[in-house]
Amino acid sequence: MSDDATISHKVKEALGADETTSGLEVHVKTVGGVVFLDGEVEDEAAKEALEQVARKAEGVRLVMNRMQVRPPEHHPGRHDRREPTP
Repeated sequence: MSDDATISHKVKEALGADETTSGLEVHVKTVGGVVFLDGEVEDEAAKEALEQVARKAEGVRLVMNRMQVRPPEHHPGRHDRREPTP
């Protein structure tokens, strides 16, 4: 089986090559073939996409998806469209 550094490299390559996950900031760490994904994303769809792509990388036994979904007020360029309450 591949060593952890190789697995992390393959996961990072896969994430960068996939159109749904390229450009997302994610920290990848592998211990005993278990891949840990850490960071922040805008929504659950991005979180799920990262996990699905990581699972397909060679040597991955398990993915621990610890990505956090940012609250809406932290999304750059997005504005809350609700009217302020008096």
